[in-house]
Amino acid sequence: EFLTSRGVPRAMPAEKIVANRALTVKIVGLFTPPERARTVPIQYVEPIYRPPSEAQSLLLQATIGCSHNACTFCAMYRTKPYRVRPIAEVYRDLEMLAEYYRRSGAPRKIFLCDGDALAAPTAFLLKVLQKIKECFAGRVVRVAAYASARNVAAKSDEELRLLAAHGLTL
Repeated sequence: EFLTSRGVPRAMPAEKIVANRALTVKIVGLFTPPERARTVPIQYVEPIYRPPSEAQSLLLQATIGCSHNACTFCAMYRTKPYRVRPIAEVYRDLEMLAEYYRRSGAPRKIFLCDGDALAAPTAFLLKVLQKIKECFAGRVVRVAAYASARNVAAKSDEELRLLAAHGLTL
């Protein structure tokens, strides 16, 4: 249904995020027909972009915007200045999502968005990864994030090893 006749995934448009009065959002993308879209109990700062490789991942907005935000080929995050979300907000989202997924099956993958989550301080990312482990008790098999070459290079080898050891694997 979502594959071409050759078995190739159809192109995924930018995800549509629609907020409702209960401060929940409906996530709708090409791989999830609107009638099967899940309503999750967190609020995103729009727009949200889902990489096609993360079609089945839970999106966790750890940062807002892109740390560079000056690429001439990309205007995805121009409307959002970069910032790291307060850890209390991220924890609240994870706790609400854990409760939601207790009733409907846990996600296997989580994608830390927005544009360059690896630009966040390592201590912050380690706290987020630890909270993911606490909330989803081994059910999440992969945590991924966008990362620019500049921000990967800014992390020490030890920081990168720590992040990988705590579950940030892509």
